[in-house]
Amino acid sequence: MTRPLRLLRATLVPVIGFLLAACAGQPAVDTTGAISSTPAPGLYRMDASGAGPIRAGQTFGQNALMPLFPGRRMQSVRIADDGRTFFALAIFENGLQAIAVEPTADNARIAAVHGVGPDVAGPNGERIGMTFAEVGMDANRCRAGKGLWRGMPICTARGAPNVTLVFDPGPENTGANGALPVRSVIGRAQLQRIVWKPGS
Repeated sequence: MTRPLRLLRATLVPVIGFLLAACAGQPAVDTTGAISSTPAPGLYRMDASGAGPIRAGQTFGQNALMPLFPGRRMQSVRIADDGRTFFALAIFENGLQAIAVEPTADNARIAAVHGVGPDVAGPNGERIGMTFAEVGMDANRCRAGKGLWRGMPICTARGAPNVTLVFDPGPENTGANGALPVRSVIGRAQLQRIVWKPGS
C-alpha cells in the first residue's frame, strides 16, 4: 500500500499548490520567466481602455469619483513621479492604498492613475512585486527614470501604449548617470507602479 499512497501524494501536492496560488491571485510563471497565464483580473485592471472603472474624460474630485468606488476610503496624498511631487486622491482597499488618481493642472479631469497596491493588474496580468523577467519585459520598451526615479526602468506595457510599468532595481543597482541598469540586474527589478493615462 506504500506505493499507491506515495503516488497519490505526488499527484495531489502540485495540484493543491496550483489551486492555492490561483486563489491568491498569483500568475503562473514558466521557466523562461514570462507570464504563462493571466491571473484573475485585479480589482483595478489597468489597460488601454481605462484604470478600473475610470475612463478618459473622467471628472476629478472626491464627489465625482465616489460613485465609481462606493464604500471605499479616499484621502489626499502626496506622491511623486520621476519629475516632480504632487497631490493625488488615493483610494484604499482593505486598509492598503490601491491607486492614486492624479488630476490635470486645473484639477478638472484625471491626468493619470497610479496603481501601487496588490489589487492592481496591468494589461497583460502584470502585478505589483513581479520582476522584470517575470513580466517578460523587453528593455527596448523602456527608458531610464530621472530625479527620484533615477535609473529605474520605465516601460511601455505590451498592447497598451498609454500604460507604463515602473520597475525598481534597488538604489544600489540604478544605472550610471541615469542609464538603465545592466542586463544582469534589470531582470530582478521589481514592478512598483503601473501608470495609466487617458489615451489620445
